[in-house]
Amino acid sequence: MRTKLILLAFILALGVPTRTTDKVALANDISPNRQNAHVEEWLDKLAKHENCPADGIIDSNGERSYGDFCYQKPTFVNLVTKYRAEYNLLPYAEEVEIPNWIADNEFQRELTKIVITEESPKTVTGMWYTTIKKKGLGLPTGLPN
Repeated sequence: MRTKLILLAFILALGVPTRTTDKVALANDISPNRQNAHVEEWLDKLAKHENCPADGIIDSNGERSYGDFCYQKPTFVNLVTKYRAEYNLLPYAEEVEIPNWIADNEFQRELTKIVITEESPKTVTGMWYTTIKKKGLGLPTGLPN
């Protein structure tokens, strides 16, 4: 956390543009230093139940899933591409480098915050169906959807 704060201070000192949209502010409102601790707790539980290894594991659909939130490459790349400009995701990464971030659990967590904020409850449920429905985690409360 300290490293992130130092990096943020450095970026701000350089005058590098940071996230500025209202939707970014909304996603930031569900961060740990805001009121919605329930969402952070929900993310912790989702990561605990999903918890794929960094090098991936073959999922029930035959595709490899990676990291705490078990993203599969096509879904991961599509979501990062979809929200990249709006949320300033991986601003210095080339498009071909996006898949290299799939095993980064901190980045997956941030992406998952965006997904649960932006996507419909049906889409979110579909992405983590077993954990949300079969294991009974349910959807987080306090979201705009």
